[in-house]
Amino acid sequence: MDIPRTRVWVGNVNPGTVSTDYLNSMAGMVIADRENGWRLFEGILESRSGSNISKSRNELCSRFLDKTDGEWLLFMDSDMVFPRDTMIRLLYAAQLANTKIIGGLCVMVTADGPISTLYVPAESPTDVTRVMLGAPPDDQIIQVAATGAACLLVHR
Repeated sequence: MDIPRTRVWVGNVNPGTVSTDYLNSMAGMVIADRENGWRLFEGILESRSGSNISKSRNELCSRFLDKTDGEWLLFMDSDMVFPRDTMIRLLYAAQLANTKIIGGLCVMVTADGPISTLYVPAESPTDVTRVMLGAPPDDQIIQVAATGAACLLVHR
């Protein structure tokens, strides 16, 4: 499969600070982009947020659409740690699945252990979705009803 030739902006919503682990992951992703000659990374769009993160994500989408000519917006939450090749892997996966929205597997860490942020249609008539228990195998593309936005690639 050919390397996608496209422009990707990273969108980050944070409370005013980011973790060192996130910063190291982001730097690693940008360095890998340059070292491998992918030249996908265009820049970072940032928004401050408290509890209403959806409002800030929507503002980032508007800014992406109004102020850039990028093709893809990659949401990366500031509490995430991710591999250096995350951007290219998501682009390849989107190309393979012929989709305009694709997410990386993220987990919520709870007292009961990690729970994936993948949601499938609910079996109950009163619920829309339910958490998908058990993570899919590595590098498997699956269709879900919904997913979190902590690592989410969206096409313009």
